[in-house]
Amino acid sequence: MKRVIAVLSLSAVLCFASACGSAAPQFVDEFNAEAADKNGDINALAELSNSKVEKLADFFH
Repeated sequence: MKRVIAVLSLSAVLCFASACGSAAPQFVDEFNAEAADKNGDINALAELSNSKVEKLADFFH
């Protein structure tokens, strides 16, 4: 279940990122760089995904 949540969170990041145009590559690069340090820890990846979604949400406020 946690794996599904992390994948959905990442999907949300990518979806929002595409709506943000030029910000998309930055957020994807940040996520990939930071995800490498998480060593597959699904909880840490979910937290990272959520932090990227929060950053993207700032574009819409």
